[in-house]
Amino acid sequence: MSWIWRGWQKLNRYYPIWLEVPSVLLLIFAFWYLAGPYADLPARIPTHFGFTGLPDNWGPKKSILVIPFIAAAIYLLFTGISLWIAAVDDPRRIISAPEKDRKKIQPAAAEAVRMVTLRGLLVLKIFILSLSAYLTYKNVQVALGLATGIGWVGLVFAIMAAATAFYLGIRCLLLIGSK
Repeated sequence: MSWIWRGWQKLNRYYPIWLEVPSVLLLIFAFWYLAGPYADLPARIPTHFGFTGLPDNWGPKKSILVIPFIAAAIYLLFTGISLWIAAVDDPRRIISAPEKDRKKIQPAAAEAVRMVTLRGLLVLKIFILSLSAYLTYKNVQVALGLATGIGWVGLVFAIMAAATAFYLGIRCLLLIGSK
């Protein structure tokens, strides 16, 4: 577990640690918002929404807990990966390539890949947790009859997350190939 401590110490080199606060607040919001009206939710709630944003599948009340718990797992997973990436002494170890190809990568290029990866994971984490908090909010609203669907905002968050992941992959490939 010493890599976790080293990761937190080194992570500040790549972005200010306080940038983790929005992710934590989004996660807290998802659980907090759900906890308030949970007792008032009907026995059957929407469990899936179609492309139009309207519910197209229903399930038991406890299924509404899935989104915040998946969000918490994503937060822990992304944070753990970020800590490991920051803690690794040789940034070439984080690049998925055959050993002989990794050794050809210049240390400066590998360090640039580490920086882009850590910052990209942070942005991706924020978008995914924003989507999770929004879906939790809208799911509660629909279940209580205060809204008819989840609307288009969730689609925007999903597109932003996908675009970030795509950018991250392309940027890292360009960094490795250019140096």
